[in-house]
Amino acid sequence: MSEDRIWLLLSRRDNGDITPEERAELEYLLSENEVASHANAFVEEIWKKDFAPLDSPDPETGWEHIAHRMAVEKEPVARPKFFSFDRRLRAAAILALPIALGLVGYLYLHGGKAGADTRGGVVNQVSTHLGSRTRIILPDGTKVWLNVGSTLSYPDIKNAATREVTLNGEAYFEVVHDPEHPFIVHTNHMDVRDIGTSFDVKYYPSDKQFEATLIEGSIEVINPEDPERKILLKPSEKITIPILPDIPPVKKLDTSDESETTLYTIAKIKPTRSGLVSETAWVQNQLAFDNEPFKELAVKMERWYNVKIYFADSAIAHTRFSGIIKNETVDQALGAMKFSVPFSYEMHDDSIWIK
Repeated sequence: MSEDRIWLLLSRRDNGDITPEERAELEYLLSENEVASHANAFVEEIWKKDFAPLDSPDPETGWEHIAHRMAVEKEPVARPKFFSFDRRLRAAAILALPIALGLVGYLYLHGGKAGADTRGGVVNQVSTHLGSRTRIILPDGTKVWLNVGSTLSYPDIKNAATREVTLNGEAYFEVVHDPEHPFIVHTNHMDVRDIGTSFDVKYYPSDKQFEATLIEGSIEVINPEDPERKILLKPSEKITIPILPDIPPVKKLDTSDESETTLYTIAKIKPTRSGLVSETAWVQNQLAFDNEPFKELAVKMERWYNVKIYFADSAIAHTRFSGIIKNETVDQALGAMKFSVPFSYEMHDDSIWIK
């Protein structure tokens, strides 16, 4: 069994996605791999330490700080800290970090064949729940950040002529460039081909649109039903393709012919005053939004907090907000938003009603 399988199971365990059968398999594999077993035991011992609770800040003061961040004119301020490590735990965590990273590198970059081969073509799959995000390193060294409620599937891309992964949701990729082995991200709507880049791909079917944001390098966006038609993105560009029933995803690419209408838009991304890019801020565990209708922002907040948001008033649903949410609770975030636009809300378990 390849070391790739060990890391995949460790990732699922830490995300709470592991099944009892997979947990038993992980224990067996760790018992057979001394290096991975020692590294895993060391990190586990550190994280068994308790957090030391601190006095919680005054809620009104906390909301005041968040409200400053919600205004476009204001610079983000440091969020209140509710927990801290004691000094010994901090030192241990610092020591554990390179060991954990070394374990990742060992398992992925120095492992044998991918587990997919040894198990007869089984595809690896990593998923995140609503409200959680994760980062993985693919066998070829490519780094992937997986956003909330997303799934990434991949076979043995390290030994494949074409490195292909399948995404449902949103992910940010830092691809290890290899012109001899193209890297392609498949979704149920469009494909993205890497040409040496860092980029974000977003396709939640419920959003009714496909998005790709290029940070560095270049990518091609391809309609799998018409692979000869390709859209090349430049750095700091974002493409949005709406999903309309019975209409091809990309009707035409030649905008010089005005007899047809393009069904996609390409726009320059604009960093906030603090340097964040709204489309990729989630990679840094921040939810950034710029002049966004509350109705659309609510969809992001639902995934971010694993809640359901309902609007009793269509007027507030179309009100636009700008701001940054870091580690605030949904109650704190909504409370801060009320500073700029008056509204009320009621929370019942995981359901929120906006009035």
